[in-house]
Amino acid sequence: MIKSTSVHEYVQLFKAYVSRCGAIPAEDRSSIVAKPVKRRNIWLIARGISGDKGLAEMDPVASSPFELIHGGRLALEVRVREIRQRASRATEVIAYRFSCSELPRNPNGIECLRYDKPEAQRRGGDWDKELGDNPRHPWAHLHVNFATSTTANDSRLPTGRVCPILLLRAFDFWYCSTFGE
Repeated sequence: MIKSTSVHEYVQLFKAYVSRCGAIPAEDRSSIVAKPVKRRNIWLIARGISGDKGLAEMDPVASSPFELIHGGRLALEVRVREIRQRASRATEVIAYRFSCSELPRNPNGIECLRYDKPEAQRRGGDWDKELGDNPRHPWAHLHVNFATSTTANDSRLPTGRVCPILLLRAFDFWYCSTFGE
């Protein structure tokens, strides 16, 4: 997914949408980390990532997820790369993860939502056996876990690439409509 904008403009746009997200308490909406990663001109926009990313050690905000206004947690990670093309610049969204966990009781019975689009996914070499996973595991997909279920992956819906800003907006609409503003 490539946008006709510089990486700095994309980062500012993403932060602007986070600042309007009604599911996040107003005082916390500006607390999101966006920093360059040393390799290949990649930027990481993050909140609530695990410590193995290196950024969490540099910035404690990066490791703590957003606490949502009516309960639940939101963690997100977006990796973007700037592409320089002659006189213009473009930004490529290369990977993202969006995770909503510990959601309060709701009419849909959803306890957790997670959307993954990794930069690369290991294949072969017993990797799928280790995971107990399907070898045709979709590269970009939405996980939906329900409160009454005992399985780890109740529903995995292949989607193809989806704009991370659209994911944030769609979640915000669902959350605020379901739990009230």
